[in-house]
Amino acid sequence: MSELCFGCMKEYENGSVCPHCGFSNETHQALPFLPLGTSLRDRYIVGKMIKSDCQGAEYICYDDELKTPVLLREFLPEGICGRSKNSGVNVVVKSESKELYNTMIKSFLSYFRTIARLRDLTAIASIYDIFTDNNTAYTVEDYEELIEMPFEFLMIPVGKNYDHGLWARYGDYKTIVQGSSCHGGVFFDVEKSYKE
Repeated sequence: MSELCFGCMKEYENGSVCPHCGFSNETHQALPFLPLGTSLRDRYIVGKMIKSDCQGAEYICYDDELKTPVLLREFLPEGICGRSKNSGVNVVVKSESKELYNTMIKSFLSYFRTIARLRDLTAIASIYDIFTDNNTAYTVEDYEELIEMPFEFLMIPVGKNYDHGLWARYGDYKTIVQGSSCHGGVFFDVEKSYKE
């Protein structure tokens, strides 16, 4: 019988360690993050936490409806909420932070709904589901393996045709600048960051 790896969301046979990525499904995800194998909306199977920051966490997940890995972003602001062994998957907000939490979650949802409307632009990941559950909010987008760029690469002086090289290597990275002005004030200045 095959098993789904919570590290890469590929199926494998026999054993506890995935032959594709080396992840062990016997690993336990530390609080406050969602436990491995958690099912959300009877559709998304939560895998390992990929990264976290002050706003929340990102997990690799498996979309059981589309039969593909996806990226799940969870609103979990550091310092004002969390999970405990007793709360299960429900987020518990500190009593003195409830008003702030409610304001922040509304902002999170508004921001990602705006980003979701930009799905036609190739420079932005397509968000195709936004929902609330477990006293928090989630977004779901296509999962893509990240490309790491060494710092030294970013510091190389560029000539007058730098755009051609970036286009060839990374695709349409300027589309968002060309189409962002009509989407509720969301603006991404990617040109500046590439020139400096």
